[in-house]
Order: sequence, then structure tokens, then C-alpha cells
Amino acid sequence: QALTQAEKLGDKKEIGHSLRYVATMLYLFKKFNPEKSLDYLERSLAVFEDLGDQEGIGLALNAMGNVHSRQRNTDKALEYYNRFLTIAEALNDKRSIGAALNNISTIYMDKNDNDSSIDYLKRALAISKETGEKASSAGFLQNIGWNYSQKGNYSCSLDYYEGALTIRENLGQKLVASGLRNFIGWGYKDMGEYDKAVKTFEKNMSFDDGRGSISWDLAGIAIVDFNKGEYEAARDNFDRVFAIRKKHDITEFELYLTTYRFLIYKHLGEDFDLPLIQKLIKNSKPEDIYHAGKFSSYEKNFRLY
Repeated sequence: QALTQAEKLGDKKEIGHSLRYVATMLYLFKKFNPEKSLDYLERSLAVFEDLGDQEGIGLALNAMGNVHSRQRNTDKALEYYNRFLTIAEALNDKRSIGAALNNISTIYMDKNDNDSSIDYLKRALAISKETGEKASSAGFLQNIGWNYSQKGNYSCSLDYYEGALTIRENLGQKLVASGLRNFIGWGYKDMGEYDKAVKTFEKNMSFDDGRGSISWDLAGIAIVDFNKGEYEAARDNFDRVFAIRKKHDITEFELYLTTYRFLIYKHLGEDFDLPLIQKLIKNSKPEDIYHAGKFSSYEKNFRLY
């Protein structure tokens, strides 16, 4: 409707923004239509280029990068994000500079180039501190922590998570703070500090968002049980995890968690539905293959990876 109204009024700038809004709706929601979204964005970009509107050009380029990022066209996404960054820097638009740096960092994260991702995030963090955007600072701290965890530097990762958590708690952002505490629990788990991990997970379970988020804390506890060789406790906790996931239709990291569950059943000498694993592998997401592939026994057990 906004696009139709803008076209009736002949307001080119508003037409450009409306085209971008329509494209955003097309790539944000489940009915992802990249071709149509990019078509709207090309039209939006053309309008802003005709007007010489650098800010509008930058926003259109950024949105195009988002579409390619979602398609995992990382090189193309990086190209558009860098063009957005160049324009933002020319305009000295610090908020847009921070957004561009963050977006570029996510591409390097997808490429498993954690060092480059950290470099861009630290630049974005410096800008957010300068402008006093605390929520943005917390997000950058969290992403830096995630990169360090992927590098295996769990101690450094926890420092950044704790910094992000302090900001989120001070801002009263309970849901996001809960997610960070879960990350901290997993960090302790990865460091082998199982008692601290379990205490963190159990404390975090006191916050229930009603959407199944506690399943992630339970999963952490179950994996600690597995690592300690307490397979019956691990099985019982994973049964609870999957019951919650089913109730709330949670599918993220399904293969990763199911792989653990399979190994637990195997240790207990109990039957498990191997075709389920095969089906999950066939329909898996890249992050699932990445994490499940970390198991040394994965290829030996499944002969499919």
C-alpha cells in the first residue's frame, strides 16, 4: 500500500524506500523469495542512484547483501556489504558503519575466518562505545565471544559473554540475558568445568520464556552427564529436551542433539532409530553438519558423512 501511494504521488524517494521495505518482507519471512526480493532491491537501488541519494543507495546495497547472506552466497554478500561500508564511511554515518562492520563480520564467521570476524567486530564495538549504543555494544561483545569459542579460546570467550551479560541485565533485557547465560554454561562445559556449567544451566532454567528456551539448558546438562559417563541421567535429560522441543516445534541443531542421543543409547546398549539420523543428515542444515561432524565416532557410526 505504501508503495502504491508513493507511486501515485510520484515521490521517488519514498518509492525507493517502499521497494526496499517490500523486499525486506520477502527475505525476512518463511516464504523466502530471493529472486523477487532482489528484483525489488535492484529497482530501489536504481531509484536512489537516479536521485543521487547516497544514504538510500547504501541501505539498498545492505539489503541486497542480506539476501545473498541468507542464500549463503558469501562472496556476493561481502561485496554488497563492503560497498555499503564505503558509503557509510563517506557519509560519516557511524550507526551505518557499525551495522556494515557487523554484517561483514557475520560473513567471515560463516567462512570460519574467526580472526577477520573478530577484527571487524572490534571496530564495530569501538564505534558503539563512542556513540553510547549499549545494546549494540552487547551484541558485538556476544559475537566476539562466539568467535573466540569457535577458535577454542573458551576463557576469552567467557570474558566477552560476561561483558555482554552485564549490559543486557542493566538494560533489563531478560530474554537476551538468559540466552547469554546459556552460552556461558556451554563455555564452562567446553572448558571441562562441569560443576560451574551445571550450576549456570540450572540457575538459568529459573527463567522460562514459555517458548522452550529451557531445553537448551537441559541439553547442556545432558551433554555434561554424557561427558561424565552418566549415561542414564543423560538419557533422561535428553528425553525431557526432545519432549520440550517437540512441544514448541524447535528444530535448530536437531542433528547435533540427536547424534548425542544416539551415542547415549549406544553406550547403554539400547536400540535407537538409525534411519532417523539418516533422514536428518539428508535434510540437515550446514550448522548441524558442522557440529555433528565434530564427533570422532560420527563417520564410523553412520558411514554417511
